[in-house]
Amino acid sequence: MTTDATEYLEVSFVDSQDDRGSDEVIVLVHGTGGATDTHYTHLYPMLAAHHRVVGVDWTDPGTDTIETQQLVDQVLGVIEQLQLHEHRITLVGYSLGAVIASLVAAQQPQLIANLVLIAGWVKTDNQQLLRNQLSAHLAKTDPDASGQFDVLAAFSGTYLASLSEEQVARIVANMQPTTAFGAKQMELNRRISVAGVLGRIVATTLVVACEQDIMVPIRHQLHLAEAIAGAEFVSVDAGHAVVFERPAELARHILELVAGKF
Repeated sequence: MTTDATEYLEVSFVDSQDDRGSDEVIVLVHGTGGATDTHYTHLYPMLAAHHRVVGVDWTDPGTDTIETQQLVDQVLGVIEQLQLHEHRITLVGYSLGAVIASLVAAQQPQLIANLVLIAGWVKTDNQQLLRNQLSAHLAKTDPDASGQFDVLAAFSGTYLASLSEEQVARIVANMQPTTAFGAKQMELNRRISVAGVLGRIVATTLVVACEQDIMVPIRHQLHLAEAIAGAEFVSVDAGHAVVFERPAELARHILELVAGKF
């Protein structure tokens, strides 16, 4: 596994390099405030056991606010630098990463063979705005409460109920404080609206919903699947933090899509 950066965008990425004798490559795009080694810490090795996997880690462009196109360009920059267009690309996006992945597939329809959108959405609604604004307020005013709130919103009740109080406290304690770049991503989340471009997607698409998601409720994934021609839809019994709760189930769905079994 190697880590490098694109010369012109200075975007970090993680590349398993081993193609496992396959022409397939899986490109992972993380969600808000995350990175390959956090959001995909479990999923990455499961996928890399079968195919080459590249995880894109966004870099703060240094602007006061960020736009979706800046993050799209970073993903495309890594694909170009690694010449991944020579392979069949399965693009996987999680949360905000799903929004960005959908835009990549819409802008470069011939580049992406398969598209997996996990806990994504088309347009930010009032429920999301309220949660986002409260999360941002707590991050500034009460870090302890912020960690508790974010764990409550991210993980399913079923998953939290399966843990001891000590384990829950450890998860809360391990919640990373919001960075300046993370705050910009949170602000971007309030302005998401991609309905106008989803019709351009021609990749074989799988939309993955989380049945207990508070951050991006399942109605958003249903809307997303309806907006993309021929998209398949599956739901997972998990909260928004499905990448931690159900990584093996996600890996199975992704690998089946790569193998043409959907």
